[in-house]
Amino acid sequence: MLPFELFISFRYLLAKRKEKFISIITFLSVGGVALSVMTLIIVIAVMTGFEKDMKEKILGASAQVTISADAPVSGPYKLVDLAMAQKHVTAAAPYVFGQVILKIRNRVIGVVARGIDVEREKTVTNLSRKITAGTYDLGDNDVLIGEEMAKRFGLMTGDRIRIISPSTVMTPLGPASRIIDCTIKGFFNYGMYEYDSNLVYLNLKTAQKLYGLGGDVHGVSIKLDRVENAEIVKQELMSQLRPPLYAYSWIDQNRNLFAALKTEKNVMFILLVLAIAVAATNIISTLIMMVMEKTKDIGIMKSIGVSSRGVMGIFLLVGLTIGIVGTLIGAAGGALFVAKIGTIEALVSKVTGVDVFPREIYYLDKLPATINGSDLTTICLCAVVLAILAAVYPAWRASRLNPVEALRYE
Repeated sequence: MLPFELFISFRYLLAKRKEKFISIITFLSVGGVALSVMTLIIVIAVMTGFEKDMKEKILGASAQVTISADAPVSGPYKLVDLAMAQKHVTAAAPYVFGQVILKIRNRVIGVVARGIDVEREKTVTNLSRKITAGTYDLGDNDVLIGEEMAKRFGLMTGDRIRIISPSTVMTPLGPASRIIDCTIKGFFNYGMYEYDSNLVYLNLKTAQKLYGLGGDVHGVSIKLDRVENAEIVKQELMSQLRPPLYAYSWIDQNRNLFAALKTEKNVMFILLVLAIAVAATNIISTLIMMVMEKTKDIGIMKSIGVSSRGVMGIFLLVGLTIGIVGTLIGAAGGALFVAKIGTIEALVSKVTGVDVFPREIYYLDKLPATINGSDLTTICLCAVVLAILAAVYPAWRASRLNPVEALRYE
């Protein structure tokens, strides 16, 4: 058997025929909460999806921890062995990294060149799995370029390009730039415009020759068993390295980017919670009108011994029910929207004739959206708490009604 307060609150929510106006306002209150919750879930899911997708692509193209120095690093494979001796480290590979000038036919552009140990790089990054044409194997004077660069300049595998190093070598005629003519071995596609249009890969020996490093490198890339252990491994390495060598994590390299994404997500959360608060004000209107309509009932309940606390509990339960029902509908609608977001995006684009999510701008295969359990819980709790807070004043006013005044003109 239902408690008295809960039974009465349900009766008040299911208004009789003569109270249809209050019933309509109640449904509008539920709808307002549901729509606000649904909107917040969708927006936060899309922002979480963007963050997750970007994180995966950055980690796929770069190391989780890096050992580097301001000068060329000698004895790179000793550092590889040092890295492999650390807990949580699963792979390590030396690299050469720097800016070069790329001459393609009659055009000259600045790009970033990365020299890699072809076999070890497979275990550190997912470059070998991102090859879309040609082959991953890099011989001397072979190069891998991004798909976007290939499209821009109309390049094919087997084409020849010239790489000019900013470092110089002394000749009888004076200093001259180091120049290597390379053959395009294949194309890669990370799904990030910055990488796919401005990055080229060489094998380690070719890159060392290009920069005049001999057997030196610029650093060592490290992969971990779990990305969450990056700071732990970084600190452990820092305790064992001596200047000018130092270690830094992927978080250090991308701190500003992910801080900006997190700030944007938090601001959007606050703004949309305010939208839920606005929707919750409809609950105040609904309950005030309900209190006015039920003045006689309140007077009768108080005259037969129902306490002020009991009356207040009845109307708080009405507000809580509206909040819970609206939140559940909104959460279900938001989850369904996120699950079908690709289909909905395509349909809206087709109907309006406007590309809602242009791939060439965001450079993603699809609109990313991920519902995080903690985000969903926080959103639902905020909606329910705001609904309860909105019900406090009308419930308090109802509990303060004098039964004599309430029944005087009845």
